[in-house]
Amino acid sequence: MAKATVVKIRKNMEEAPAKGKAKTKGAPAVKRFAGETSGLGVAAFQNLTFAENLKKRLTDEQLAARWRKEFPGAKKYTAEDVAGVRSVYNLGKHGQTAPPDKKTPEYNDAGEALPFRGEKSDKKAAKASTKKAKVADEEEEIEEEEAVAPKKRRMVK
Repeated sequence: MAKATVVKIRKNMEEAPAKGKAKTKGAPAVKRFAGETSGLGVAAFQNLTFAENLKKRLTDEQLAARWRKEFPGAKKYTAEDVAGVRSVYNLGKHGQTAPPDKKTPEYNDAGEALPFRGEKSDKKAAKASTKKAKVADEEEEIEEEEAVAPKKRRMVK
């Protein structure tokens, strides 16, 4: 049988700092990137631009260019990055306490709002509703025919 080793346990575990980590209790949070003109952090600036974009109606490429200009040391933002951040922002999970009152859509070059991903345009929605109505009418006709002419039953000997 192996010999048991004795391990000493400190009486007050809170006094012992974790290995490799300095105490940061009470230390101010440091922003990794501060905006050139706004002084805001990345997420706060992105949220601000989405809120403003309801009136400005900038395209994703224009928003990405604005983000690149505000944070030249950060990653080179693309239109795909803007779309990804927008989806998180609209869900209220981009450093917010709740989703925004009005979702921010994507805008085209003419400043027109594009439909949200997963949502149907008015034309597609109308087509889908007429298709559902047509299917319902056909089902009613079949039920009426069955009620008028009941199926003949075969007798098994």
